[in-house]
Amino acid sequence: MPSSLDLLVSGQVVYLVTALLSVVASLLTLIASTLLLRRYRRTVTRLMSATAGSTADHVPDLATPLPAPDASPLPGMGRHREQNLAERRFRASVDGPWRCASRYAAGGLLFATIVGWAAFQAFSQMQINPLRAATHPLQLLFLIWTFAWPVVLTANLVAATGWRKRCLVVLTYFAVLVVLGALLVVTPTEPAVQQGEVSVASWSGETPIRLLAKWIVFNLGPTLLVGMFRIRRIRAVAPLVLSFMTVVAAGLLAMMAAVWIYREPLGTVVNAVSGFLGLNYTLTFICCLLLLMVVACILPALFGWRLLVWMRHAYQRKAISDQSLAIDAMWLVFATFYAAILTFAGPGWGLAVLVALVVFRATVRIGNRSAASRAGAAEAGLALLVLRVFSLGQRSERLFEMVSKYWRHIGNVQLIVGIDLATSTIAPHQFLAFVAGKLQGLFIDSSAAIERSAGQLDTRRDQDGRFRINDFYCHADTWQRVLVRLVSGSDAVLMDLRSFLPGNDGCVFEIKALLNAVPLERLLFVIDATTDKAFLKRTLAQAFRELPSASPNAGLESEAVQPFELESLRQNAIEELLRLLCTAAAGGLERQLHNNS
Repeated sequence: MPSSLDLLVSGQVVYLVTALLSVVASLLTLIASTLLLRRYRRTVTRLMSATAGSTADHVPDLATPLPAPDASPLPGMGRHREQNLAERRFRASVDGPWRCASRYAAGGLLFATIVGWAAFQAFSQMQINPLRAATHPLQLLFLIWTFAWPVVLTANLVAATGWRKRCLVVLTYFAVLVVLGALLVVTPTEPAVQQGEVSVASWSGETPIRLLAKWIVFNLGPTLLVGMFRIRRIRAVAPLVLSFMTVVAAGLLAMMAAVWIYREPLGTVVNAVSGFLGLNYTLTFICCLLLLMVVACILPALFGWRLLVWMRHAYQRKAISDQSLAIDAMWLVFATFYAAILTFAGPGWGLAVLVALVVFRATVRIGNRSAASRAGAAEAGLALLVLRVFSLGQRSERLFEMVSKYWRHIGNVQLIVGIDLATSTIAPHQFLAFVAGKLQGLFIDSSAAIERSAGQLDTRRDQDGRFRINDFYCHADTWQRVLVRLVSGSDAVLMDLRSFLPGNDGCVFEIKALLNAVPLERLLFVIDATTDKAFLKRTLAQAFRELPSASPNAGLESEAVQPFELESLRQNAIEELLRLLCTAAAGGLERQLHNNS
């Protein structure tokens, strides 16, 4: 049987290898994701500026009424019923993220309990015990809560939108951790000692520094790595790239380990080759090493690409979602570190983390299925069309992120791809199409392509209960026709007119198209201090004057438009915006229920 010292040394080796693999994979992910998304933005910009070249198609004439949703009153439909529907949808959108987070929390706490119990048992049995997990129940609770840290990160990713709520979740976690630590410090955890006439009363073997060190050992490393690929500009593709780079990094490290282990036979081979070719030994060794590195990269890269293809197919058949990809990647990083640390007590203890990970996924899956069964047919998805001023950049991204995080629990989101949201809404199959050089095939270049794309709208929930974002890639001469098609199938429209200024001709076209086809109560315009309100008023007045008689808004004046002034992105402002959107979509939901009855 190996000694405790042998186990400690082997555990250190496993931990160092795991840490090295994670660091290398994360750094490669950061570099590759940044470079790929930079190239992706340039490619999207170029293709958006290009024309489809189709002479048969034309820009829609707004003097002609556009196809519009049925706005006729329904039998038995009243204002009170619409308000009830709107309130139900609003509550579902606000509560949905936290209900989803609770399912992950349930699985995460079971994970923490299993890993905490394993660590408690493993380290209390070691003679050489750097982590000092003794036999007191409070130490078990402290370990469980330590391993529950990924639950906090998951809750912030899934549900918390603003920095205040994120901070509140983090502070709540650490408040409980401090309470448990304080109880450990003042509670005797070591038995009394009696040696002859000398006796030592029972005492606490824990100190604040020791407890803090435990938390840091387990959580600091993976937290930093997870934070690296959660950077805003790369997080949409980081899980995919991380999966690929982990495989490649594992191949490189395996090659380096093999070179070190078999260095003597390798030296003999290099010496023979250098003698046969008449080359310098050092030069030959370097060439052989480079060749081995190439081979070690190619084979894992092929396997990694097949993994990405599998993930694409899984995403398309809804076995996984963009959110589940990010969460699974994060939990895998933490689980890998936890397993590596548990090997300090013996290789077998690391298997407990694998069991815990399986329990975590099974619990979340069961919770998602239960939530889906409770939703039922009455939870029909609503289509939200999002339009905006492309020049908003990150401001547009932040608002879209907050609104869509809530709305995707009650319906899908539709938008035309722009530079502002190109890198934040990219789906796995779209990213892989770009990597494979097939991004142009996603761009709509004809009326037939518009109808085909509209017919392929994803309106079904993912396994986690959320709907998806349907984004449309358009050329410079096709986006207007795509807009007209999307308008006709939307239950509510959000148009972000912050920074709306003279020269935003595209937004002027969109305003006219919306007022032409969509009842005013289904529209919500968002403005702020950066909006040129005088120009907006003139644009609205002109749009109303040009409305055809068949328009649902014919006969109205520009004063009927009441834009929502978004002063900040605080929680109360976002919830007020959501409530207005749900009210706007209430008529669409009523019609869905009426048609299904």
